[in-house]
Amino acid sequence: MMQAVIFDMDGTLIDSEPMWREAEKQVFSSIGVEVTDVLSTKTASMTTREVTEFWHSQFPWLCKSLDEVENEVVERVAELISMEGVPLEGVQEILSFFQKKSFKIGLSTNVSEKIHTSHSNSLPAWRPSTGRLFRYYKGAA
Repeated sequence: MMQAVIFDMDGTLIDSEPMWREAEKQVFSSIGVEVTDVLSTKTASMTTREVTEFWHSQFPWLCKSLDEVENEVVERVAELISMEGVPLEGVQEILSFFQKKSFKIGLSTNVSEKIHTSHSNSLPAWRPSTGRLFRYYKGAA
């Protein structure tokens, strides 16, 4: 008998792709990278590290390390999700269904727990008053 369900985080519960694009545009532009829509489509399926390496190969910068820039992107995405994240249609109902059935609910992602927290905080109706509704599972991209 099924006792748990795991959701992929991006695009399943919240449409976060526009927030990723915006965060990347803001962070990379701040260090002199000319982020274009054409090149952004090439990075859409990449991990944050791969995106950072891609932009660095196109527009090398010296002002910050790759790790610093990658972390800035993740921080900005987390902020945008916290401010603008809205559950997709049907998410409330499906999460309520699984919660009422006492299912364990997990989020699977290849990004940091900070993004996971932003996602789950954008779904306050499903956080029990004691503890979190979601468990965090990090997997490889």
